Amino acid sequence: MSSFVITAHRLEPPNEDDIRHIRIAAGDDVLTRLIRDGCEKDDALRASATPLAFWLVDNWWRIRCEPVPFTGADWQWRMAHELTTIGAGYIWPRVAFWGEGARVGISVDERETPVRIQFLADGIRYLPADEVEDGVDRFIRQMLSEPIVDRAALQTEYDALCAEREDQGARDWRTVEAMLGYDIDEAPDGLMDTLDGLVEQYGQTGIEEAVLANPGEQAADALQTAVEAARTSNIRAYVPAPLKEVTLDREQPIAPWALAEQAAASVRAELCLTGPVGNQALADILGISCNDIEDKAAPGLPYGLRMTNGDGKHSRIAFKATRPQARRFEVCRHLGDMVWSDDSQLCPVSDALSVRQKFQRAFAQNFLCPYSELTAYCGTEPAPDDIAAAAAHFDVSERGVETTLAQHGNLETDSFVEQVGAA
Repeated sequence: MSSFVITAHRLEPPNEDDIRHIRIAAGDDVLTRLIRDGCEKDDALRASATPLAFWLVDNWWRIRCEPVPFTGADWQWRMAHELTTIGAGYIWPRVAFWGEGARVGISVDERETPVRIQFLADGIRYLPADEVEDGVDRFIRQMLSEPIVDRAALQTEYDALCAEREDQGARDWRTVEAMLGYDIDEAPDGLMDTLDGLVEQYGQTGIEEAVLANPGEQAADALQTAVEAARTSNIRAYVPAPLKEVTLDREQPIAPWALAEQAAASVRAELCLTGPVGNQALADILGISCNDIEDKAAPGLPYGLRMTNGDGKHSRIAFKATRPQARRFEVCRHLGDMVWSDDSQLCPVSDALSVRQKFQRAFAQNFLCPYSELTAYCGTEPAPDDIAAAAAHFDVSERGVETTLAQHGNLETDSFVEQVGAA
């Protein structure tokens, strides 16, 4: 049984507008739970289900493949991801869906609702993507089995979607298109053709991460700039032998940061590290010069990039960060990505909120500043001065310390992007 369920029961007696009781549930959470007119509690909203069905089909690739933008959710992103944009004369809850690889993120915000209806669900949760797909499919098939208005049009669109999902080439194309932030067939032809050629050269996985690192019409130019910088870089890093002893079980039903925490602990144990890790130790681990970490020069890239040589032994790295502390962190993100990526030729390090980038950030933070050692130093409820002292002690940013504490439930984060980034 899918953990994601959309039900749409007809009102009795049926009405000409086909208004139904629509209930959306993610596991035990009912996303449509509400109070109507200040007193009537209900688990379902009253609206026509047909606009919802069309919205899900029309925006499926972006819902499934595009994460939350690291710059924040603007109106263009919300149009493809948030139920309130369906409109059609009905009041919808502020529920947003987005893709992060093998899982789908769902946020519900009880604020900004009309006076007449107060939606009660709130927060962020994640579900396995295949279960969300199953729940959406069952809802759409239900609608197609009934005599709804525009059933033929919905059937045509849904058949086209199913055909693309079954065709790997079409699926890869739509995935990149969505990750760029474009609706179906809206991405510039030249951009898609260029990226298609780069996929043939470097592989689908690396291109997808690069696209998320710099979405939009400049994605290909940004990637080519980063590739040239990495190809000509004098920084040549080796994969540390202890990393080969670390296994990464991505099938675990845990958040990327928790998986990264396990991986960082394993790598530190293999390297026999305790306490803060200095720059020379980092340099020795990767076989690079300490000057490579402390050098403030950088080619002004949109994101960092590591390019493997194909033998799995060494890579060339182009750094984005210029500040010493940020450069240390970026070095460790590349180290974490060596654990994550088995054979990727292109390995971007960016601000994107993909699972891979979340893993990198959490790995770097826990490699430099393990949670157990952090709390031993400043406790689980540190004051701002304690956070600053801990950041200085481990030579990491205060924000990184705060994120680690938030992930373990010791601090609260306010902004939506920060909450998604820490999830």
